[in-house]
Amino acid sequence: MKTFKTFLIYEIKQFFCLRNSIIIVMMLVLSLIFIQVGVARFKSALDKKQKFRGIEKQKVEKCITYTQYGAYVARYLFIPDSLSILFTNSGVIKDMEGFVDSGERQNIYMPLLGKNLFAANRKWPVDFAGMILFFGSLLALLYGIDSLSDKEYLRFLETLVGPKQVFGFMIAARLLLLLLLFLAVFACGLGAVTLNGIALAIDGYSLFYCLVMLIAAAGFFAVGLLFGTLKFKNDGVHYALCCWFVLLFVIPIPIDFWAEEKANEIVSIYELEMEKLNIVMDFEKPAIAEAWTFNYGKTPSDRDRELVSSYRENDFKKIQALEENLKKQMQESISRYHRLAMLTPAGFYFSVCTEAGSAGYKNAIDYSDYVRRLRSEFVRFHITKIYSENSSTAVPFVKGEQDVYIARPRLPGYYAWGLLLNVLYIGLFIRAAHCRHKKTLVVCAGDARPAKAAASASTCTSHTLKLAKGDFKVWDVRGDFFRSQLYNLLSGKSPAAAGNEPGLQMTIDDRPLGITAAGKQKENFLYLCHVSDLPGKVRAGNFLSFCAGLMKTPEGSAGVRQALLNKNINRRKKIKRLSEEELAGLLVCLLELKTFDIYLVNDIARGMSPEFARQVKEKFEALAAAGSTILFINTTGQYWLRKNASSRCFIELPVWGKVVDSLVEK
Repeated sequence: MKTFKTFLIYEIKQFFCLRNSIIIVMMLVLSLIFIQVGVARFKSALDKKQKFRGIEKQKVEKCITYTQYGAYVARYLFIPDSLSILFTNSGVIKDMEGFVDSGERQNIYMPLLGKNLFAANRKWPVDFAGMILFFGSLLALLYGIDSLSDKEYLRFLETLVGPKQVFGFMIAARLLLLLLLFLAVFACGLGAVTLNGIALAIDGYSLFYCLVMLIAAAGFFAVGLLFGTLKFKNDGVHYALCCWFVLLFVIPIPIDFWAEEKANEIVSIYELEMEKLNIVMDFEKPAIAEAWTFNYGKTPSDRDRELVSSYRENDFKKIQALEENLKKQMQESISRYHRLAMLTPAGFYFSVCTEAGSAGYKNAIDYSDYVRRLRSEFVRFHITKIYSENSSTAVPFVKGEQDVYIARPRLPGYYAWGLLLNVLYIGLFIRAAHCRHKKTLVVCAGDARPAKAAASASTCTSHTLKLAKGDFKVWDVRGDFFRSQLYNLLSGKSPAAAGNEPGLQMTIDDRPLGITAAGKQKENFLYLCHVSDLPGKVRAGNFLSFCAGLMKTPEGSAGVRQALLNKNINRRKKIKRLSEEELAGLLVCLLELKTFDIYLVNDIARGMSPEFARQVKEKFEALAAAGSTILFINTTGQYWLRKNASSRCFIELPVWGKVVDSLVEK
């Protein structure tokens, strides 16, 4: 846990870099703006509710007869739940009222029936939930790419604590920070709603959305991890951004089009209304011929009552059966849509937002059911008042707030399968990233054997290096193959992973290192990458404290601060802002944190001044004098002009130190 704490503290200090901070601020500001939009719309809906009920009450008072009441009064208003504030534009229902009469009509002023229900929402949701997905997924993707993209730096870290700890602790720390950020943004949204005087219930629906939000963030982070390990001729970030665009915008569109296309199989609203009209006309024609039109105010005859009862028990039920069949077809289409949407991370997120905001497909059907049920009761009420009680004064049918439908949040179909499938995606992406990560560390990007494979294979992979403690060896190399062989050997990695060769062999004082006949073992060595591979956005003090924590140095942060002070290095200065003299001092401080038996140095003097090379050389000479073995890789290539050198992938440079000293003197 101490090592994980070290990783976590280090990641916290570098999480809020300029790029991340810009994305976070944009996500927070825009999400809070759309919270205010959602609050305004919800308050407007509540105001509309009060006005609606007042007007409906006045209309009832103006009705003299039940015939007027049955023809003009019965209206029902749809009001979303307060959770819809977070999903203002994610739902399919924007504004809806229902109207029924004493006959067969059920009109919903925004007719979300049949195909219309699936064509209602065909745009990307611009609201609180949409902003979180847009900016949050982008942040998670880029953050994931950064985690495993710098192979040289990761090699350096793995020699400090081991490959499993570096991958596991780094990914766990970064993922934890990312999820905590999303929770903080979600909490800010809830706080903003509360400040507007509206209380959002922290119930299962809001918590489920929060869970889906975190899974979506983890999913895009896992995709970024995989892209960070892939090799591209150009910048891999461009390909990752293309993947992000496809996942977020391209894939959901075919799902919506497919859902709308399949909705064509639902019976047409016009056909349904025609069938209902035929049923009514088939009843009315013989009824009028037999009993004539009933005049309001007259006492109904027994035959009038029989005809009305027959209509209610037979013809009206036929109309209800037609509407029930329409509902069944719509439910099948909704279920089909949810089943397809759960297959993609963005589609599952959108389906959850649509239903959780109480303005989704399920509430549209429930609202229609609600109006139908009240219509059935109203028909019974109307018939009773006219044909049984023969009442002359209209009394309200609606009791309490029955004329207002209060929607509630829902969950999409197959939501449990959607959760499991998205968690599986995350696991597969992380597993694939781990496999790629291990492979790229064994053989670096650009590793290639020299052109003359027969000679070079014998020289690079079957060669035995016989060294002694305190040796300071410098080799000039072509390509990365020899360096990879040295790293694999000292790390105790399988030679098969480095090219299916027996592997380079090395002895120090006749003791075989790394991979031997007795098995594989990791040596006590430090791989030192070039300064350009160090995280330039990290402050010098934070980087050195991080390394000291991984090495478990007893001095801790106090020792790091003192070491940097002795080298005249500002610990708050970012590594990319350090001068060459300060970079040399930083490397010397790093080498003084802990002593290793072997140092594998990857051409840290490349592109630097002779003075920089001298300072580092002197430190390595001091370490060699103390008994450490220095393996220094040089990639200048200037010594390959020698005759017969083309058959070898490395050449020893015993005069490298003298050349550096001579350049400094000049």
